[in-house]
Amino acid sequence: MSSLDDDAIDVLRHYPRIYVACHVDHEARRGQGAGVSARDQTILAHVPDAGVRPQALAAHLDIAASTMSEALARLVQLGLVDLQPSADDARGKIVRLTGAGKEALSQTSVLELSLVRAALERLDAGDRNTVVRGLELLADAAQAARHKGEQ
Repeated sequence: MSSLDDDAIDVLRHYPRIYVACHVDHEARRGQGAGVSARDQTILAHVPDAGVRPQALAAHLDIAASTMSEALARLVQLGLVDLQPSADDARGKIVRLTGAGKEALSQTSVLELSLVRAALERLDAGDRNTVVRGLELLADAAQAARHKGEQ
């Protein structure tokens, strides 16, 4: 087995441990996040802190620009995202989560924020940064591989 295969097996082994340890109790959560659809949650989960152009977000999620525009209008109306002018394109907009958007994201996630926070508190700042950055890199690579149809 290659080192890459060993690493993939390690991910398969560790991911379920995180999921089980930090998974939401759906009974306790029932009714929270009211008004946030599954599509809304998916969009919120894919807006990086730095923001993203609506067109790039639509392409990333493989949905039509018109569908994204409609969804973003709804999220703006709910106060979950802001559309701000782009610094490098006067006609362009950047989507950013609001405080309410971040809260809605935490309320609709399959992971319980308090449990994830408690796990991260057990790490020093350097390890915490490494873990979060590593997960971000793996998530980006997984999405890119899926988008290209790699298996």
